[in-house]
Amino acid sequence: MHLIHSLNLAVYVVIIVVGCIWNGTLIFMFARHKEIRTKANTMIFNLAVCDIINLGIVAPLRYRYHYPHASPDNVDGCRCVEVFVHIIYFASALSVFALSIQRFCITLPSPIINTKFLNNTTVTTSFYISIIWVISFLISLPYGLLWEVYGHLCGTSENNYVLKTMFIVIFIIFCVVLPIVLFFFNFATARRLKCSVRIVVGGVNDSTREVVRVRSANVVMVLSVLFLMTHLPYPSWCVYAYSTEVDRNIATSLILEYVSKYFLFLNSMFNPIALYITSSTFRKLFSRYLCCSRDDRKIPSVQSTTTSF
Repeated sequence: MHLIHSLNLAVYVVIIVVGCIWNGTLIFMFARHKEIRTKANTMIFNLAVCDIINLGIVAPLRYRYHYPHASPDNVDGCRCVEVFVHIIYFASALSVFALSIQRFCITLPSPIINTKFLNNTTVTTSFYISIIWVISFLISLPYGLLWEVYGHLCGTSENNYVLKTMFIVIFIIFCVVLPIVLFFFNFATARRLKCSVRIVVGGVNDSTREVVRVRSANVVMVLSVLFLMTHLPYPSWCVYAYSTEVDRNIATSLILEYVSKYFLFLNSMFNPIALYITSSTFRKLFSRYLCCSRDDRKIPSVQSTTTSF
């Protein structure tokens, strides 16, 4: 059992350190380089903020607290932790979802309803981000306000019926409905990008554009699968554990719970790596700051980066 806990700590340290380095570098790049602080990239910055909070704060909390725990003297602290970690979890998931919608909208022709609101990227992106955090906050409140929920999580109640029902609802929304919608938008985006490769520019097919668009089409599909793989295990474990009331102190249960928690943070670690792979502009910046590359050439504008991340 001691070996399991030691390995658990080692895995958390690796995920946190690697993820924080990549996401911290990405946030530094946004602060350092004005040319990448485009309106379209605001959603990427929001996702990077969610990811670094998820790795830097939520991951240590997930490691420290093993719910349900027998500490009724610290119920208020338990409630605050539960609300906070779920706000970040939901915000991170919804940010990926919003980014997928944003990528899809970029591939569309001019909006049918031509309004200042739809044409103002700053307004629409700010609206997306505000909605993300408001929804995340609202659906996280039951974890700190409903005794039927936090009572069992914090070790003061044996009745887990409401909590089990809530986990099932969250599972259906975030592991069934959201991935299906996300896959639809990413598939539609990939389809439109691949179709656009056939467009002839000035009578000659632009080979550079073809390479970029095909690569982007493949990446958005990979990201949808990655999102599903990293967000499915932990909610699935919660539904199983609270429905069957499995003994969560035995080695098998501990390993399954620990591994399912790792996946919560792997998506945050892989997001900037995906950006590195798909965007030559961000790849140059990552190489400059992570690999100490001395490429002094001017960093080009990245107005269309969101179509590939």
